[in-house]
Amino acid sequence: TEIVDFLKSDIEESTTQTEQKISELENLVGSYKGSGNLLILTDQTMVSELSFQKMSSDHFLVLQPMGGAEYDEIGVYKLNY
Repeated sequence: TEIVDFLKSDIEESTTQTEQKISELENLVGSYKGSGNLLILTDQTMVSELSFQKMSSDHFLVLQPMGGAEYDEIGVYKLNY
């Protein structure tokens, strides 16, 4: 488990700060090469920036790393609880 500050969003941050955080997240996802799955827990704002679809709090996003800041969106799934 690792906590990274750029996954926290702040309502009062500038557009430049938000764009920098999204860039860091894209690089983290796109360049992941671990032996297992990468699980990222963050708020809806950050996740929505990675997806081409509108996300709500009962959805999760599955991405495939492609290297660098590139990734493919595998799908958006709704949690059934």
